[in-house]
Amino acid sequence: MTLLSFAPVVDLDCGSCVIADRSLGNNAEQVIELSHAYIAGMADAGMQACGKHYPGHGSVELDSHLDDVIDERSAEEILSTDLKPFSALSTKLASIMVAHVTYPAVDKQPAGYSSRWLKQILREEIAYSGVIISDDLDMFAACNVGDMPVRVELALASGCDLVLICKAESAAEYLQQADNNFADVSMLIQQLYGRSLVSREDAEKVSEYRQWITTLEMLQAADSNTAEIS
Repeated sequence: MTLLSFAPVVDLDCGSCVIADRSLGNNAEQVIELSHAYIAGMADAGMQACGKHYPGHGSVELDSHLDDVIDERSAEEILSTDLKPFSALSTKLASIMVAHVTYPAVDKQPAGYSSRWLKQILREEIAYSGVIISDDLDMFAACNVGDMPVRVELALASGCDLVLICKAESAAEYLQQADNNFADVSMLIQQLYGRSLVSREDAEKVSEYRQWITTLEMLQAADSNTAEIS
């Protein structure tokens, strides 16, 4: 079984209503230090890490799930602050998720649809070699470029390797419209596979792990009882 979590959030906590305490701090050095520990803990649990939301969602107040979000700061300020955790952690992150935020000083397109942000800055300047993943293409700030096929095409053309469509109905509708000529990304996805650094025997010595197993067994039993009743 492969465990994948879209974590950690490496945005800076600088006024965003949606990032807020999901962030590990309000300055880049603190976020980098704590993220290293977070990523190491994920590795111990057999999980790869995904840094989000590149190049930084924490310094604009609005929520990109609900609004168009525009960061009006200068390119120098964005690159010297919010971008720093992504750059410093780039070799530790198996994947990076891209923000649906527009940074006009860098590109008029939202970062998830921007080859400047993805191909030039992330791939070439930072030399990131992991997997680039879009945020949910059903979010409000992702919708203004067109319908779902247009969003998927633009995200992939701009440099995303994988795209997220989180609403089941949207995914089903897209698959009905798509030409089914999908690229084989099996080798790409293998980069996201984790591998535990701790043996099962060592894990079972940890009380939190034993409690987690007990909780899963209780949930499984509850599901079985529900199925028998119905």
